[in-house]
Amino acid sequence: MRTEYNNALKKYFQEMLASRLPGFQLTKINSKYKSPGELFFVNTVDDALKLFIIISQHAKGADRFTVELGWSIINDFPQLSMRPNAETPEQININNTSEYICRIGTLIDGKDKWWSLKDSSILRIKDPIQKLIAQSTKVDANRISTIVEPKVKDAIEKLSTYGFPFFEKVRSLLAQ
Repeated sequence: MRTEYNNALKKYFQEMLASRLPGFQLTKINSKYKSPGELFFVNTVDDALKLFIIISQHAKGADRFTVELGWSIINDFPQLSMRPNAETPEQININNTSEYICRIGTLIDGKDKWWSLKDSSILRIKDPIQKLIAQSTKVDANRISTIVEPKVKDAIEKLSTYGFPFFEKVRSLLAQ
């Protein structure tokens, strides 16, 4: 993912999460289980429970991102060698699981969900050489805003609609 897109993701997620899902703070995570370029927003509920919103870039460098949600009662980032978990939230027994991560798409419709940050003006270029030049040229800051901000806004809407109830369910079940 282009650095300028990642910087814009960080900026817009920080701003929008602060107003829509307060309590989540951008946090630097040191873990062998994280991928390059990921952004971590953490809500420390209490001494035992941490909630995570993870903004993950596409592993092969494509200009797109997904959102992962997770929790841990080991007071650390989930130490999962496979992310997201293979089990859906309905398949796990929260009371017998100390950590968990799923993608937002699992909560929406059971399918993987990615937001593309492709610049539609580049997609219209037919000449492969011109397209390559356009793809490697730095993107104007205003253009970045028009590409990234609506995608982050949609992701925040999905977090509000599907992610927040998921976190509330986790809190409720772990409190029993």
